[in-house]
Amino acid sequence: MTSMTLKKLYAALEETLETIDFAKLWPGFHRYPFALYNSAMVILEGKDIQKTDEFLANTAILYRGHYLAIWQLDDGSLDEYYDASAFLILTSKIIHEMFHAFQYESKEKRFANELEALTRYRYSPDYMQVKHEEDLLLCRLTECFSQRMLNEFLVHRMFRQIEYPYEYRYEASIEAIEGSASFVELQVLKQCNDTLYTMRLREILAQVSTFSNLIPIRIISYDIGALFLTVCKEQQLDINWLIGPMDDIFYSGLIDLVSYQKKEYPVSPDIKAFFDEDQRMLRSKFDDILQHPAAVWQGDFELLGLNVYSARYLDGYVFSEHFIAYRDGATPISQWGNFLCALQGPKVVKVYKEA
Repeated sequence: MTSMTLKKLYAALEETLETIDFAKLWPGFHRYPFALYNSAMVILEGKDIQKTDEFLANTAILYRGHYLAIWQLDDGSLDEYYDASAFLILTSKIIHEMFHAFQYESKEKRFANELEALTRYRYSPDYMQVKHEEDLLLCRLTECFSQRMLNEFLVHRMFRQIEYPYEYRYEASIEAIEGSASFVELQVLKQCNDTLYTMRLREILAQVSTFSNLIPIRIISYDIGALFLTVCKEQQLDINWLIGPMDDIFYSGLIDLVSYQKKEYPVSPDIKAFFDEDQRMLRSKFDDILQHPAAVWQGDFELLGLNVYSARYLDGYVFSEHFIAYRDGATPISQWGNFLCALQGPKVVKVYKEA
């Protein structure tokens, strides 16, 4: 067996993508071009092209006037994709990024303000208890649907929408953008391989039912959105599948069918202990970086970007893994590594690099 190359992998993906019925994944969805790349080269339409700074992470970009899904394959051997399961999972993830291209082209506007959410979203044991009980209901709905359980789940959603409006809106935004793309990714597996679909669905159920996955909330919101959309599709619930310039989450009409009910959610000792330990460890990490930084920059910077996937905020400081981007005067600057930023209002006044 010869070694796999980016070009060979690209050709194999092209062939498999021809067999996917995109319209069945999501109404109106269609195939988009894609590129594979590493630190040295980009493969697009089967050919090598020059790598530019536009090729960063796994996402969808506007490239030469057209939306393009991109996927980075730098580490490890490409030979793992000779395995049929690994290859199909990669295919589903590239289609996930194509769905983001579909969202951009459709003028989707339900994107979260991630920088604002870092400082405004509030974690608390009380909220985590409410959210966890709702998530357990969603898992049970997936496994054994009933109208009574659906109504109970929707009442929980309505309660959060009223009592925790900012947190609810932020999570709904992630569900709308990333949850829908994760749902499409899951539907690719269902269309192509029932065993892989069932395995992935079980993984999602395990993740959504585990309260420790509620911090940071962004990550688990991918799976929650995918799971709720799966229930809606499987049970043929009346939701709005349109992608475009709208504000409401797909299933907001379902939630509007139930009435607000005041509920009590006693906090379990396990959730309280987990929250306290998370805050202790986060504070300890921040203190260690402040006391032993690898480097420090001081100024009056505008924060432009960070790793929103796992970024954390505490007591006026924001932590970002892998990279940070900020503007110093008129100059945009990107730094690679782990960073802690001291905020003063909307400005970054100090940047500490983790040793």
